[in-house]
Amino acid sequence: MAGRPRCISDESACGLSDVEARCCTYAPTRSAAPVCRCRATACSVYCHRRVDRTVQIYSLEGKNTRTVNSLLCKIGERLFPSIYWRTHNHALHLTFDDGPNPEVTPQVLDVLATRNARATFFLVGKNVQKYSDLTRRIASEGHAVGNHTFTHPLLFFRSRRFQLDEVVRADEVIEEAIGTKPVWFRPPYGYFDSRTLSVAKQTEHRLVFWDVDSQDYRDATGAAIARRVLKKAETGSILLLHDNYATKNKIVDILNLLFDGLEERGIRLNPRLP
Repeated sequence: MAGRPRCISDESACGLSDVEARCCTYAPTRSAAPVCRCRATACSVYCHRRVDRTVQIYSLEGKNTRTVNSLLCKIGERLFPSIYWRTHNHALHLTFDDGPNPEVTPQVLDVLATRNARATFFLVGKNVQKYSDLTRRIASEGHAVGNHTFTHPLLFFRSRRFQLDEVVRADEVIEEAIGTKPVWFRPPYGYFDSRTLSVAKQTEHRLVFWDVDSQDYRDATGAAIARRVLKKAETGSILLLHDNYATKNKIVDILNLLFDGLEERGIRLNPRLP
């Protein structure tokens, strides 16, 4: 199990004045204990890309997964009010990162069409350039399109100019493909810093994260992934999935099992964010 986050005692290391900015300078290291660069106790919760790993770091024993996820999201909403962690209408929403992918995205779209479901696709600009027809299909079938940067880099600790360029270039190719600029933005891997928040504000995007990470990119069966997600999902959850090569051979199984399980539990799907 990972150790507790180690915080640099000098709060000036963050160099930021407001709570939202001060708490978003966390990055993992190769050591067992992640390092965060401010004193705020919640910074390592909401700058980590996986809520599950954060739960392990803090050893929240005696709490079931749904309770912990709900608690962490409430903290995140207080610290980072500009970010969506959950939906606001008590329904679960599906999101897909890293597309469009010519072998995987069509599989996802076919299942969603069969289930009469809608989702948000956070697209990488360079992929949109290659597969503009597929991007148009996503939009034409009623799904929302979000910005996932142009080249999918880690934005954390990159210059503001670099981050702005990544977001703007992705906006441009997406707008060229579907005729509208995306409203939603999700930084790659979920890592961000104060510059990311500033860029999102300048470009008039709303940041969207998640409270349930499917971890579908891991070497696990579709059934195992679906079981893990269903254990965590609840009304209001935003679910993170991927339409990339890592999920090529299991995304259909994952989605069908998820839809069946959510229906059994009476959790309805939200067609739109927030």
